[in-house]
Amino acid sequence: MRPTVAVTAIALLAACSQGGSGTASEGALLGPRVANALRGPAGPQGIQGIPGPQGLTGPTGPAGASIETLVIAGLVEDIPADTGACKSPPPPSDWVFAGPTTSVGLGAEDRLTVSGSVALGLSHPCAPVEISLTFCVEPDGGAIAPLMQDVYTNVPLSCTMHLFPVVGSAVPGAGTYRLGSCLKRLEGRGAIDSNDYATAWVQVLRAP
Repeated sequence: MRPTVAVTAIALLAACSQGGSGTASEGALLGPRVANALRGPAGPQGIQGIPGPQGLTGPTGPAGASIETLVIAGLVEDIPADTGACKSPPPPSDWVFAGPTTSVGLGAEDRLTVSGSVALGLSHPCAPVEISLTFCVEPDGGAIAPLMQDVYTNVPLSCTMHLFPVVGSAVPGAGTYRLGSCLKRLEGRGAIDSNDYATAWVQVLRAP
């Protein structure tokens, strides 16, 4: 080969190896571009498969608690004076119901929750008349006692009628009970005879 032809061939090879007008980095990206150009569009959504078989039925859960609501409402009848003159202190007094009552049967773990009020007053006050007031239960064959043992409110009564609240919540135990607002005297013997309504809502939560 002539020297002139050899030089020309070497120069042409050198120019081709430099990529002509392209750059080295563009040459490096050539492979991925070609791959993207060959990738086709995404295919359509496949058909949904058939549902699987029904699972086994789980065990029955335990029974929940139930709630029963009792309403006690009516006039408070006159509570007569103690025998004798208006003197203090009076003889020991027991709890007596003030207003209407109702009865309910309870299981060992049933709960009573009570919210109510009693309107009481005196038409002929003997100074002073003071009472303890609360909500009571009376079991069959038993004595009247506060729903919540030793929980009551001491209030003075006067010739002006007042509305007094009664509330409580307790588990009395299994049995049949008479329920209602109640009071007992602390001081004074006069009649409690200027009264109005006693109202109470009793929620019975039955244990499962």
